[in-house]
Amino acid sequence: MAYVYRHIRLDKNEPFYIGIGSDKTYQRAYKTKGRSKYWENISINGYEVEILMDNITWEDACKKEAEFISMYGRKDLGQGTLVNLTNGGDGSPGVIVSEKTRGYHKINNKGKSNPFYGKKHNEETILKLKLNRQNSIMPNDTKEKISKTLKGRKFSKETIEKMKSAQLGEKHPNAKKIVNTLNNKLYCSVKEAALDNNVKYSSLYAMLTNRYVNKTSLKFL
Repeated sequence: MAYVYRHIRLDKNEPFYIGIGSDKTYQRAYKTKGRSKYWENISINGYEVEILMDNITWEDACKKEAEFISMYGRKDLGQGTLVNLTNGGDGSPGVIVSEKTRGYHKINNKGKSNPFYGKKHNEETILKLKLNRQNSIMPNDTKEKISKTLKGRKFSKETIEKMKSAQLGEKHPNAKKIVNTLNNKLYCSVKEAALDNNVKYSSLYAMLTNRYVNKTSLKFL
């Protein structure tokens, strides 16, 4: 069985990645290693993981992944907010293209190896690209499609418990323990510490990673 997930950036409260996985503890959804630099540049500001669909076949997951990517739109194509580099629907479970592979393709598409080498966009094409970027905000009909797709979805108790555990507990594959230096209280994740100390998740994450001045008594172990 498989699932479909999305990553939501907290600074803008909008989805920026759609993916699929087949593991039982959602490790694929919470995995950070091997992601693209575009994903990393957004994720440092804090993000949440949401399981959109669960306990479906791998074929259905691929199909839904492609549908969601199409609805939200890819950022690199000037069509939406997603940093997905493909249209989805044709992936393999657990496979992530490494930076080494990306670098290989990048090198082999430089200069004369690039099929667009020596060519230029005409004024009409340039205008279309500009309009696509300007109109990248999700239209109302797309929002309605997404709303209808997600409306009425129900998760089993087992799925809900797995999601809670993945977000807050030690089962989160990338969770780092945090300590409150005032009372030595330990937390299993940034989200758990943020909730207990009434601090915004994105702000606490930024302070713990030295992007902001840490005004709390919390720090990574």
